[in-house]
Amino acid sequence: MQVDYRPEKSVVENNGHVIEVQIEDPDGSVPVGNKDYEIKRFHVHTPSEEKIDGRRFDASVHLVNTSADGETAAIGLLVEEGPPNPVMDQVVPLIPDTAGDENEAPDRIDPGGLLPADDEAFQFKGSLTTPPCEGLEWIIYRQPATMSGDQLAALRAAYDGNIRPIQSGNGRPITLGRVVSGGQ
Repeated sequence: MQVDYRPEKSVVENNGHVIEVQIEDPDGSVPVGNKDYEIKRFHVHTPSEEKIDGRRFDASVHLVNTSADGETAAIGLLVEEGPPNPVMDQVVPLIPDTAGDENEAPDRIDPGGLLPADDEAFQFKGSLTTPPCEGLEWIIYRQPATMSGDQLAALRAAYDGNIRPIQSGNGRPITLGRVVSGGQ
């Protein structure tokens, strides 16, 4: 799978549940199976909605991608405290205080800058973690991304505990493979 995200014109929104970056005119994409999915938005949950070996992380970022026929594929990033994330350096100052408010980013935001260096990822069929919880394809990077303590504190100040409980796997297979990140 080749992730091809690019710097995008974006708006940072407080939607009343998460801080979300809406992509205004998507150019970046990711192929999953035999379909291409355009990046539409990404948002942050604190703490992570996912666990690996029982461990919950400081946050998770969900990059939501949609195909031409309306299907969804999500790329998930587990986040732990560490060096600041340059993408979040752009996002955090634009976080609106009030639900329903938004701020246009003065510079293009590159969702690809969120991705960790190691391209190993889990893939499985699942659902969105916020309504509507329809089925979709998930790709979760194994290596955590990092955000600084200040970045995480700003996200927690907006919404802390905005997570869905861990759901049963219901016998769904989870595969582990490589993701190739690209773009311009």
